[in-house]
Amino acid sequence: MGIGVLDKQDKDGGYYAIKGFLYQFDLTLIEILNNPESKVRFEVEQDIDYDKYVIQVKHKESQRYTPSKIRAAIVQLIELSKKFRDKKFKLYCHFQDREEETIEIDVEELDRILGVEASNYEKVIKQDFIERFLIQFSPNYEETFTKLLKLIQGKYELENQELAVYYHAMFRTELSKRSITERQSRELQKKDLDIIINENNKVVFDKGYQDYLSREKYLKLIRKQYFIHNKPHIIPHERVLIFECVGNEKKEDIIDIIYLASEKFYRGGENVSSSPSPLLCFRGIEREKLIEIKRILVDKEFYFNDGTFFDGDRMRIRQLLKNSQPDQVKIRFIEEKNLSSLKEINGTLESYQFYKKQKLILEYDSKEVSIYINDIEDIKKLLR
Repeated sequence: MGIGVLDKQDKDGGYYAIKGFLYQFDLTLIEILNNPESKVRFEVEQDIDYDKYVIQVKHKESQRYTPSKIRAAIVQLIELSKKFRDKKFKLYCHFQDREEETIEIDVEELDRILGVEASNYEKVIKQDFIERFLIQFSPNYEETFTKLLKLIQGKYELENQELAVYYHAMFRTELSKRSITERQSRELQKKDLDIIINENNKVVFDKGYQDYLSREKYLKLIRKQYFIHNKPHIIPHERVLIFECVGNEKKEDIIDIIYLASEKFYRGGENVSSSPSPLLCFRGIEREKLIEIKRILVDKEFYFNDGTFFDGDRMRIRQLLKNSQPDQVKIRFIEEKNLSSLKEINGTLESYQFYKKQKLILEYDSKEVSIYINDIEDIKKLLR
């Protein structure tokens, strides 16, 4: 499975750092699911800790194992062992030349790992440490991910692996969000995962999920979860669709997306108040191309609101959000620079981001789904 943020050909320090974080997130989820009553903390005392365990994680897929390569991690754990006398310690690590196994070490092996730092610790300290310490040589990122999907599928009694991928995306999004918050918020237990499933407020589908499932299954999963509606009145009331334009989009394809978005979410007549026209943001689009698209829509008598009323008018964001003449306006255009104004919307808001290179960090509250796409045809398949 790829990591979505960087392609495999970009195997520099950033690639391995990000992949290491995702590997750590997956191991954290495994600990949460296997210890459902425990509050599992991450990036607090160490990479992972709960109950009587403190865990370091190292993912070195491009390196062969030597004792010195785990020295820094071991030193950190020894220092913590002096502070927490009732804790047990583990090092989860992956190296390209080590098979999966759990090992105990003796003082002699610990000295080999510590090298020049061995003399910094008395024998009694080292003996105490090894009695509470294990090294777990773990599977690689891809095998660990597959193991976690099977665990999710079993714990939640899911019908297929595609649903496990959907759950994983929700869980990882929450872990990523909490990892940059205050330390006291960096903990989860299984009941929190259950709540995340029920609320389903924020989820990111990155390129890795498509690589794992195949493009067809990836799009089918997302379409089923978010874009197939069985009820005649679609709720919630407001939706914004954000499309990242990379410069090669044809006007005809963008117009197709506009029509599909309107058909998917807009309900005219007596239903317009329950499902008004969606807000569409084409971020990065050339100004001239967007003007030409609007001209074509008007020629086709497809009416929209872009927050202006005449040539040269200033943006009237309140009029845009108010959605005057809702029974005629089938879509609304909003510029990227005005997205923060969506915080003024009263009621529930859903945001869908379709991105290829970089997704936005939204500055307003909404249910948020971010979806990696290969090209504009993927968006059409999702909205049909």
